[in-house]
Amino acid sequence: MKSNKRYWTTDNLYKKNPDFNIAIVFGQKSNGKSYAIKKKALQDAIDGKGSLIYMRRYDMDIKTRNVEAYFADAPIAEMTHDEYNGIIVKSGLIFLANFQEGEKEKQGKQIGRAVYLAGYEHMASQNFGKIANIIVEEVMTTGMYYPDEPNLLLKFLSTILRDNNEDAKVWLIGNTVNRIFPYIRDWSLNNLLKQKQGTVDEYRYTRYDEALETEVETIILTEYCECAGSKSKFTFGKSAEMIAGGLWETKECPKLPNKIDDYDTVYEFLLSDMGFSFVVQQLINRESGGKIVYVYPYTKTRNIRRKITKQFSDDPFTTAFLMSSLDVENDIKQLIQNKKCCFSDNQTGTDFAQILLNRGGI
Repeated sequence: MKSNKRYWTTDNLYKKNPDFNIAIVFGQKSNGKSYAIKKKALQDAIDGKGSLIYMRRYDMDIKTRNVEAYFADAPIAEMTHDEYNGIIVKSGLIFLANFQEGEKEKQGKQIGRAVYLAGYEHMASQNFGKIANIIVEEVMTTGMYYPDEPNLLLKFLSTILRDNNEDAKVWLIGNTVNRIFPYIRDWSLNNLLKQKQGTVDEYRYTRYDEALETEVETIILTEYCECAGSKSKFTFGKSAEMIAGGLWETKECPKLPNKIDDYDTVYEFLLSDMGFSFVVQQLINRESGGKIVYVYPYTKTRNIRRKITKQFSDDPFTTAFLMSSLDVENDIKQLIQNKKCCFSDNQTGTDFAQILLNRGGI
């Protein structure tokens, strides 16, 4: 039976602005975004337009078997007119290859290399030659980001893309697994979390280069991929909204067990990090005496004196973490550790947990 699934293509990005430098492509899993981008990068390399760079966050992700598996679905025979039929990787270098049953593979020309983000310092003096495409996979994660990761990536890009690579395209590919994405804040992608599916937004950044006595402009496009659907019989219930629908993933989180009027507020503070702000309150049930922590988004409608943020401040009521010298703050930390923490909604709970993971606690 013919599938009606609409796989993602690069068309909308090029229609928006073919001169873009960086494209952030995000949405549901298995909608074809990785396939379309890797196919374009491979074809450009085969046609001699420039080699490709395949980048991941961690070194374990660029081991030979993982990189070869990533490119295994590429139609190499079709793109090379049957001269080659696969990809092999040796010492991080990516080659075209020809595989024949019962024979050792025949290695073809090098078309790229695989690198990991934190390895840029080891490659600062290397010459990468002409580059046409850089693919950064799994840029959105439910795990941890590197400290100052967006700036780390820009340092790596400046190492790879020398002056003869100004036409190169950088592709950041992500699944909508978590809204905690430091690139939003650091690159001022102000509309990304509010962006509608099937749309492309454009951001322009201009700086004046004194040495060249000219302005330099960077164009970033963000595309929230249109929902492609899924025929998988193992996608159902709440997960279907995220896996097949491409919505931001959330986890089921505890909610306030009673009405807010049933509690007294013992203590509260504002937690701000990675572009998100939460009101965190210690509540006590008037009837039972039970203590809980309640978290909800900060809406900037009132002033909260006590603040937890990693931004530098000389305010004595502002610190990077809760203070062990205060009993009430120790109490709050203990309540959170003992899972006595509830939230206004699942999205808040999911975001809060990811913030704590990346900042190393509260």
